[in-house]
This record gives sequence, C-alpha cells and structure tokens, in this order.
Amino acid sequence: MEIYTVKEIAKAWKCDIHIVYDLIKKGKLKAFTIGTGTKKTSLRVRAADIDECLNNLANANSIDEAK
Repeated sequence: MEIYTVKEIAKAWKCDIHIVYDLIKKGKLKAFTIGTGTKKTSLRVRAADIDECLNNLANANSIDEAK
C-alpha cells in the first residue's frame, strides 16, 4: 500500500498545499492522521484514495462541461 503526505501530493499535482488540504476538508480526498500524544499529528493519503479523488474530479468536470 502506497501512502503519501499532503506535501508530496501537492508537489505531484503542481498545486498549492492548501488546495490539497481543502479537498480533504471538503471530504473529496480521504486522509488519515498519524502520530499521537505530544508529537504533532500528520495527514497521510493512500494512493487508491488519490486515484478515486482524481476520477471523481474528472467526472465532475465532464458533467459541468456537458451542461
């Protein structure tokens, strides 16, 4: 199972990191946290969830263009 950080996704998509965080916040990109206790928690995203998000976004754009 491949897992990526938000920073790695933003770099691959050539977009601002806040766009990735916004997709996560809106529930369009599934993510999970790692880390507990006094350490800072970090978000991670599975490769399969990235693929699902991209497919959903592409389908949404296709529907919008057809209108």
